[in-house]
Amino acid sequence: MTHVTTKPGKQATRGEKTIIKENEDTVLFYRNVTILVLAIPVISQLAIYYPKLSTTFYTMHSVSAVIFWCTYQFMKMMARVKHSLQGEVLDCGTDLNMKNGLAEHCKDIIILTSIAIILSVASEWCWLLLLLAPLRALYLFWIHIASPWFFAPAPEVEEISEKKQRRMERKQTKFKRA
Repeated sequence: MTHVTTKPGKQATRGEKTIIKENEDTVLFYRNVTILVLAIPVISQLAIYYPKLSTTFYTMHSVSAVIFWCTYQFMKMMARVKHSLQGEVLDCGTDLNMKNGLAEHCKDIIILTSIAIILSVASEWCWLLLLLAPLRALYLFWIHIASPWFFAPAPEVEEISEKKQRRMERKQTKFKRA
């Protein structure tokens, strides 16, 4: 995550203004996507299949709405701009369009959930696509955290000279006597 800050009393630079504008556009775009993806299938399902709709339909659309709301709020929080009392930009927020950033994972979750909702119109089994998100999280956890920790080489033992070894033994015997 990259945070670009300015010195007090300094106007926002072109880069900061660009990041702020792109962040606003990104958050707006994903908000509109979530609204459309939630509304269109729900309206079409209710218009066509209203008497036949199952509790799975209502449950999974509610779960999807919660996922959308959480990812949207998280992206909005990441893009929050901090201003000084004089109105100058202190922090332009995290660049949501940065490659390999946390916002990329939020976008992936929104896209995956959107695909699951749209395909669920054809079959309720498509809701199982939402299970790909925790599987991806486990994969990233394994690759970036667990695997390097488990398979890290053992720390090399420092070879101690004979003189240093005798000195340490004398200190230990003194410590045992006390």
